[in-house]
Amino acid sequence: MGFSLKFNVSTAHVKEAYLAKNIANEDAEEPEFEKVGTEFHQSDGPFFLVVITAGLIDKVNFLAKWIVVDAAGTKDFLIDEAGYDIEESGLYFFYVTLPRFWPIGKYKVELYMRGEIDRSIEFTVASDEG
Repeated sequence: MGFSLKFNVSTAHVKEAYLAKNIANEDAEEPEFEKVGTEFHQSDGPFFLVVITAGLIDKVNFLAKWIVVDAAGTKDFLIDEAGYDIEESGLYFFYVTLPRFWPIGKYKVELYMRGEIDRSIEFTVASDEG
């Protein structure tokens, strides 16, 4: 008498996620990131979420949602979202841009892994002048 037990233990996880701006010159093929902490300035766009994954052994879906928390009279509004199926551990980035300067206020980016929220990073957009 025998039995078979099959299971897949995934160790996929987000090792690090941070907000950044691109500091590469405009002719560069790839962005070059500078961490911004939790504050962007209005002219810093596009805004980047840099994600470093680890332990991926199969395809994993990641989704980033950029949300207005409270800015320029708008609250709880989805600006944009983007998702990717990622098969290898490494550095990936999501970004969002507006056709104008960002309104001063509070925002957040939510990062989802396999349809479940992994983390939410709140940030502010401050005036370029201050």
